[in-house]
Amino acid sequence: STEPTMQCLFPSSSSLSRSPQQQQQPQRRSNVAVQCDLGESFALDFARREKRRATALFDVIKVVQEAESNMEFLVAKLLRVGKDILGCEQVTMFFVDEVRNVLVAANPQAPTDIVLQMGAGIAGACALTRETSNIVDAYEDSRFDPSTDKATGFVTRSVLCVPVISPTQGNCVAVIEALNKRPAFDSEDEFVLGTIARELRRPLRRAALEHAFRRACRRSSQETSILSMLFDDDDQDDDDQKNQEGCQQEGAAANTAKATTE
Repeated sequence: STEPTMQCLFPSSSSLSRSPQQQQQPQRRSNVAVQCDLGESFALDFARREKRRATALFDVIKVVQEAESNMEFLVAKLLRVGKDILGCEQVTMFFVDEVRNVLVAANPQAPTDIVLQMGAGIAGACALTRETSNIVDAYEDSRFDPSTDKATGFVTRSVLCVPVISPTQGNCVAVIEALNKRPAFDSEDEFVLGTIARELRRPLRRAALEHAFRRACRRSSQETSILSMLFDDDDQDDDDQKNQEGCQQEGAAANTAKATTE
């Protein structure tokens, strides 16, 4: 019954003969194993990230090739591809109109333009600062404007917003905004969307210029229509006045003829 106690008090000769370095070897092996596990985990994460980046680039290059010079097709297709790559509910894009200092939603199917002031909202702030914004809860962010949600019934939760920077002038030409990924967007999503924005800098700059040109032509056409309507109204007023004067002259002539007859 005293043997365990004696063994604790008097270690065996084999344990006494081991050097301190030898006694620390199991701990060192454990540390090496942990480091190997961490290294393997990092390698797997890196490989997954690079695979996702490569897939995103392949899809984006395919979109650019299919679009050729059709910028409306490029934007519409890019929004769908971005939604699939990120696994979110919606991806929108805003072009920067530097002349008017506003952002205009690049939605080819929209009947009317959605316009934001530069610096207003999350997208406007992203364009102004040219910095990526990753927000878990939009309604907890002071920059978020809920008016669009109220008008459309859409509920914005998480937001990832990245600027598209011109490769020549360094200014922000567009903003890509991804909405509602569960539970939220992470650093890998930032990396992927940022890669898309960098790779599409040149075609999106051309798309922004074309979009601005189309809007200018649309405004010019609307102004021409308004002026035409105004001129038509003036001509109609002149015609009405002439008709009224003619009726008065005919009435006077008829009265004169009647008086002569009598």
